[in-house]
Amino acid sequence: MWKYFKVVIKVLFPLIFDYFTWILRYSLNPTKYSFEKRFNKVQKIVRKILNAFGVKIKVNNYEEYSENLKNTESLIYVCNHISFIDPLVFIAIAKRPFSIVAKKETKKMVLVGRIVKILEGEFLDREDLKQQLKCFMRVQKNLEEKNRDYVIFPEGTRSQDYNMKTFHHGSFRPAFKLKKPIYICSVVGCPKVLDIKDKGKYYPINFNFIEKINYDFYQNKTTNEIAEYAENLIKENINEVRPLNEAEYNKINKIKN
Repeated sequence: MWKYFKVVIKVLFPLIFDYFTWILRYSLNPTKYSFEKRFNKVQKIVRKILNAFGVKIKVNNYEEYSENLKNTESLIYVCNHISFIDPLVFIAIAKRPFSIVAKKETKKMVLVGRIVKILEGEFLDREDLKQQLKCFMRVQKNLEEKNRDYVIFPEGTRSQDYNMKTFHHGSFRPAFKLKKPIYICSVVGCPKVLDIKDKGKYYPINFNFIEKINYDFYQNKTTNEIAEYAENLIKENINEVRPLNEAEYNKINKIKN
């Protein structure tokens, strides 16, 4: 409970001020403002929130990621999903603005829902196949016409204790149709941040830019095969990074084994 009290003390009043001065306005009429301006404003407030929670982000392969963005067209990021914190971490470290595909339940969340709207994100209904098709058609259109990057969590929902769910191959279809690059990523360490029972003061999070695959790599694969490739790569990375993240958590919080 103390961690939430600390966050409230640090960011509640600035959040209220931001909500009524620009968050509400930007979310209701996002296209009135440049995408870069909107993303930069969101990034600043997200960094404040994560800092209030004691989040310490370590980005692996950051230089490679930065180089990969140079002279690179729009692309899709795919990542495992373990916490509501995941997209915030992604926003905090991004070198280039992007939009998000989020499940429809997120729309009802006061702050996160507004952020998705500000970034012109899509809300996906996993129970409605027609809605899913329309959603990914809009993603495909924006990838092409607006040169817009997207973050997609192919599991469709959060996994428990890193037991990843099967990746939905439809998440890869927009990139496949347009021959766009796909950046495979993983995130480790987020669940503890919102765990009310956790006694930690600081929360190390490992964000990993694993591999960027171009069309020439996956052109002879089906979207099912691409999804399976990404899923296996992320699982392998998580198995490698998770013990290191746990050790760092114990070290930074001075927890003895």
